[in-house]
Amino acid sequence: MNIGIIGAGNFSIKHVNAIHKVPGLRVKAICRRNQDELNKLVKTHGIFGCEDYEEIIEDPTIQIVLISTPHHLHAEIAEKAARKGKHLMIEKPLASTWADCLRIYNASVENNVKIMPGHIGRFTPAFMEVKKYLTARPVGSILSARATSVSLWKNQDRQPWHLQQECGGGYLLTLGVHQIDLLCALIPAKVVKVYAKLQNSFHQDNIDDCGSAILEFGNGVVANLQLAGYQIGKMKVETELFYERGMMKISFSEGGFFCDAEHWSLLPGSNPPNWLEHGLINEWTSFKKMLEGDGNVEVSLGQAMHVMEIIFAIFSSSRLGRPVDIPPSEYI
Repeated sequence: MNIGIIGAGNFSIKHVNAIHKVPGLRVKAICRRNQDELNKLVKTHGIFGCEDYEEIIEDPTIQIVLISTPHHLHAEIAEKAARKGKHLMIEKPLASTWADCLRIYNASVENNVKIMPGHIGRFTPAFMEVKKYLTARPVGSILSARATSVSLWKNQDRQPWHLQQECGGGYLLTLGVHQIDLLCALIPAKVVKVYAKLQNSFHQDNIDDCGSAILEFGNGVVANLQLAGYQIGKMKVETELFYERGMMKISFSEGGFFCDAEHWSLLPGSNPPNWLEHGLINEWTSFKKMLEGDGNVEVSLGQAMHVMEIIFAIFSSSRLGRPVDIPPSEYI
């Protein structure tokens, strides 16, 4: 299957390298508006390059499109690609507004195309080994959870559009979405209520760079979410889950852990070198199997819609200064 990449920035190149290692997949074309950077990519990877993404969408030999553009551009591109019958992988977040999320969902349904949201966290070795452990061991019911995303916000990957509200910038949409997705993946219920406060305490830009949220799930579990995009500090990005008979911890970079007696035990195979590459390879392998009808849907479009419902409820709660209810989701 041939893949076209729209938005061939730094992270997309990691996709290219991962796709090369998945049998049966090939990157045929990439699109980037910066001509100089596009020329470098074409020369390095030996693939067709263009500045107009319509060229990729109109190519009948391309079956899959990866959308890795600024968040506010996802919906328009997804609609056009879906109308041409392209299956889509869309980098997180799904979109920057709820209206655009609906546009993407409807495009999938109306054109009978598959969409995999790029929630890479579910494909990391740390998450996969924790999930395997929970399936095999009697840890009991989950009682509580905590997700933390503390990192250097203005690092070398940050682009000007990340700091603009109209482009879907901000810490929550850019990075906090990962931790919300992991909570949803491991707590067997939907979020029904959110109470949150977002701030721009570290940088005073016109977007959020920190905040806290309490997520109440339909089964009574309450999870805490902590976000901080510091200027000076030490990274801490992890999700902790508290069960009747032990604790689990997921750190993408350090691995998956189980604790049952005041000691964290690293799960074998959960922290290989270059965890991100492993995650991307797993993600593309899963997408390929889904398109071939030979695998479970690890991240459904409906699941991504619920993650976005939570995110927009967090924004609303912070703006209103009170808890916000999330009605039962109609998306599958």
